[in-house]
Amino acid sequence: MTHSCTAVYTTIATRGATAEDIVEKMVELNFNSASLQRLPEGIGIPLREAIARCQEQPPTTWGVQALDLVGRKDLRMLIEPGKRRGTGTKWRSTPTHEALMDIHTICEHAIEPEAPGSFDPMAEQDRQSVSNLLFKEDRRVHEAVRLLQSAKPANAKCIPEPHWSEQDILEHYKEISARVAMRTLAVPTGRGLMNYSSRVPLLTERFPIPGFNLSSIIKPGNTTVSADKGAFTEEKVCWAFFHAGVAAGVSISRDAKEIDTSWIVFNKPPDLTNRHAGFLLGLGLNGHLKCIAKWHAYNYLTPKHTMVSIGLLLGISASFLGTMDATITRLLSVHVTRLLPPGSADLNITPLTQTAGIMGIGLLYANTQHRRMTEVMLSEIEHVEIHDSYVPTDHLRDEGYRLAAGFALGLINLGCGTNLRGLHDMQLVERLLAVAVGPKKVSLVHVLDKACAGAVMALGLVYLKTGDESVASKLDVPDTAHLLEYVRPDLFLLRTVAKHLIMWKNIKGTFEWIFRQLRPFHRKRSKLGSIRHLDSEDLAFYNILAGLCFSIGLRYAGSGDEEVRDVLIHYLDQFYRLCTLPGLSASFAPHTYVLLLM
Repeated sequence: MTHSCTAVYTTIATRGATAEDIVEKMVELNFNSASLQRLPEGIGIPLREAIARCQEQPPTTWGVQALDLVGRKDLRMLIEPGKRRGTGTKWRSTPTHEALMDIHTICEHAIEPEAPGSFDPMAEQDRQSVSNLLFKEDRRVHEAVRLLQSAKPANAKCIPEPHWSEQDILEHYKEISARVAMRTLAVPTGRGLMNYSSRVPLLTERFPIPGFNLSSIIKPGNTTVSADKGAFTEEKVCWAFFHAGVAAGVSISRDAKEIDTSWIVFNKPPDLTNRHAGFLLGLGLNGHLKCIAKWHAYNYLTPKHTMVSIGLLLGISASFLGTMDATITRLLSVHVTRLLPPGSADLNITPLTQTAGIMGIGLLYANTQHRRMTEVMLSEIEHVEIHDSYVPTDHLRDEGYRLAAGFALGLINLGCGTNLRGLHDMQLVERLLAVAVGPKKVSLVHVLDKACAGAVMALGLVYLKTGDESVASKLDVPDTAHLLEYVRPDLFLLRTVAKHLIMWKNIKGTFEWIFRQLRPFHRKRSKLGSIRHLDSEDLAFYNILAGLCFSIGLRYAGSGDEEVRDVLIHYLDQFYRLCTLPGLSASFAPHTYVLLLM
């Protein structure tokens, strides 16, 4: 050992010797990790330092012994692809740089709007090796990817009854296929969460946006059944294709470079589609629309494609979140009637586009307490329609438009509570409470109900996590069962969520907490187990419970708390059970209850 150390230190003392030279000398002298541990600390430090410097980028000419010495067993497995580790996992063979396509084939694929097979969810798992290390005892990641793919036929199960005829079997297959198709259309949201900010695109290729395969393979007969294409055209299920584009856009890493105007236009299809509209929103959510040229933005808006306008306005607002950028403000202002000068001509754009413009203002001015924009949003919430046979009905300010104004108002004054600085003279809280929970004239109740949801959410966001008990108590459920009849049932869900957004720290994920939050006349049915029939009078109660579960989910998001999980699963199972119960009241609408469950 003394002779070996002397030889290594001779190499260290040689002028111009590098860390690679020192490690190669150690390999020549048969050093290994065990012999390094036997060396005194003072003698071993220079040797360990040389090893540490070589670990990140070892020379490609090194053999197995040198790679073992520097702790790069992963590279050793590339040299010996046939070796197996203890768990039986076979390492991949040495990568090759041999070209598989010539230049003409590459150009043909670049011109195609979507190359066949260009999107394979299993192949797109860039973090697969890391996931295998985190979850090495099961295949949960692979299973999640399989469930979230939409480009392959889905599997379903239907066991025919003995008395069914062939016609009956075919009808049941078609019914199951239609349900599976609806489930497939809902997959992109989960896929966007699964792949969020995980991919770096190749700038020379179009970024693939997967479509939908609405065919189903019915087990156990392995019969392939296609859904009715007429019922699932892109025009009828436009939001599903929009969300597929969003999922693709948000999968691009926030750290990806050179996602500029040229690349975005390179991915623009010849005819604007709903998928590209969602793709623009996904890019904006990850901040990639900051560099888009403004004249290109106007080119997107000129055709007045509703979905593209929505995706671009919301995406570019999200990219400039809270900046109050003057150019983006002008871009949004021409899409909002309330921000145009008096006497301006009517905007020739759809109400949905104007709703997106209102929401975009909220994002652009988030947490700025801007007085002018606060006044605009409040006036849109409070707007009272004039109902006269000579005055046309205002189709713009529907409930969705006012809800967007409420969210925008809440974002502009997010979490400010009583610290409203220059807005005290506006009586903001009093005016919102008057719309949200105040008494209303009977002749105007159907008008003001359009504004209730927006006012409730505005209050919840303005007082977010402030713990203000006075405002929370005013948004709470009425004290008596009789007063529940004067409020639309679905508004109780929003009021319950808004109350607990304010009292954020008091949320507990237990049955006892849910029991205490209910009014005394509801507490005996707090776990839903005693309910044996459906009644329209219970809709308010179901909405309140759904609001409490939603609040718990928001409070414990990402915590992995098993006790909270059990509580939420209990209520999910109970709601599924209630969907199968008969209704006693003729006024009960089953579809209303299903929407509540969703």
